[in-house]
Amino acid sequence: MRLISGENGKLSYVIAHGNEEGLFAVDQLTGAVTVASRLDAVFGRSFRLVLTVKDHGSPEPRLSVADLTVAVNATNETPAAAAVSRHGLYVALRSGL
Repeated sequence: MRLISGENGKLSYVIAHGNEEGLFAVDQLTGAVTVASRLDAVFGRSFRLVLTVKDHGSPEPRLSVADLTVAVNATNETPAAAAVSRHGLYVALRSGL
């Protein structure tokens, strides 16, 4: 795998769709998706987030899109942190919000 440097190697991550309630956040530099708000009121619901990652290349930046489904389940157990990589997108789960 060849690493790309310069502007072509810089990436920006965005939740493009599915986060209208503002429950999730994505780190624009790393792509880590986290919980941004309390989820008590949405137990039993699923959310389909559409995530995009774009490079800063020239003359035309490249874009990739990935779907992420988040199921919110009520539990008394503390979930283990998890990371999933697909299309360069990383998901980090945190408890305690």
